[in-house]
Amino acid sequence: MRRFLTGSSLTWTGRSSTQQKRSSSIGQSKRSLETVGKRINVNPRVILEMSHGRRSLDVLQVIAPDFATWDFVRSIESVIPVNHGHLAKEIPGAIDFLSALAAHSVPWALVTSSTLPLVQQWRETRNLALPTAPKLLVTAESVENGKPDPAAYVLGRERLGLVDEQFDILVIEDSPAGIAAGKAAGYCVVDARLDLAGSAVAEDLAKYEREGGG
Repeated sequence: MRRFLTGSSLTWTGRSSTQQKRSSSIGQSKRSLETVGKRINVNPRVILEMSHGRRSLDVLQVIAPDFATWDFVRSIESVIPVNHGHLAKEIPGAIDFLSALAAHSVPWALVTSSTLPLVQQWRETRNLALPTAPKLLVTAESVENGKPDPAAYVLGRERLGLVDEQFDILVIEDSPAGIAAGKAAGYCVVDARLDLAGSAVAEDLAKYEREGGG
């Protein structure tokens, strides 16, 4: 029986369809990168190069340590959907895929490098699908070490109640850091966007169907 752990941007990617690599929460769009870059006095390109799928806090600890606080991270992330949400593109099939999980009562957790305020704003501005139970939302604040460390995905499995059960765990990701985290946790990983060393590649998540009652 298969259970699902989804990565940070299963439903939405903040970059255009022609720019497929996923950045961290502070890299949702060119405009947001420019805004943050000005505030921390760092070239937006440097932020982008450092941030694929990683927590904003971890990126800031490297490129602008003076700004590496949860208060600052939450302040810059919480306004991204409001200011730049219109630039977000659905990853093909993501919404239908999540709807199918709900229709078949398949448990899933969201394991994201985004902070809780950012996730909440995405839900309000773009009707982001979230797990049924709050505990199944693993955010940047939930763990000490962010992706590519596997801690977030390990916690996701624990919160699904699958620690002592023999279930297959499928991680759906779209960033190098997320893929590395899922594989380090020992799970099967599907790359929803690019062939970034995932165990499988899915160009359209709607093509994935529920298997064998699991």
